[in-house]
Amino acid sequence: MSGKIVRFGNFVVPWTAKWTSEDDTHRSVVRTVKLDGHAMRFICEGINTPGVGKPLFKILHNDRCRSVLRDRVCQICRARLPKDPICINQGETDGIYPLINDGLPMCVPCAALSLAQCPGLQRAETVGRLRLWRASAWLHAPILLKPVPHERGGNPHLNALLAMERGPVFSGVKLLLTRFRAISADELRDITQ
Repeated sequence: MSGKIVRFGNFVVPWTAKWTSEDDTHRSVVRTVKLDGHAMRFICEGINTPGVGKPLFKILHNDRCRSVLRDRVCQICRARLPKDPICINQGETDGIYPLINDGLPMCVPCAALSLAQCPGLQRAETVGRLRLWRASAWLHAPILLKPVPHERGGNPHLNALLAMERGPVFSGVKLLLTRFRAISADELRDITQ
């Protein structure tokens, strides 16, 4: 862990987490972003003030997630990723390949720290759903956005943006691991001791 850690009290906050200062009054925009050499339309959140307000641990900041993947840095500390970083999920797959949504690549020390501090990861481990992967290759799987009716919690501004676009618009990016090996939470703890 040689990057820069963001903390809230005693807790480490992933660089990819959204903060209340970014969620209160921002207006998303649609921009063309290159991903895997392809120009694609993505929702960009514009405001980039991690560390201001309170962390929204369960909500990802899509722009920072894309930058973490583009720059191949740890989603927690932003240090360069090792050759086979740790990715985490709760058993999601696309066929035989693990599908990573919010457990984006991490360096080993940050993955161990996340496991030690994150109640969600601890609950997943307790009920047997936690999966950890040493991943050396993956494909990007952009998440297609569709309008959500207001009565189901849809954002009117976002729905209007999507209605103005002629083609697909994406939000975040999932990873489809193509070269990986499973490790246990105990193995991760042993590596870092």
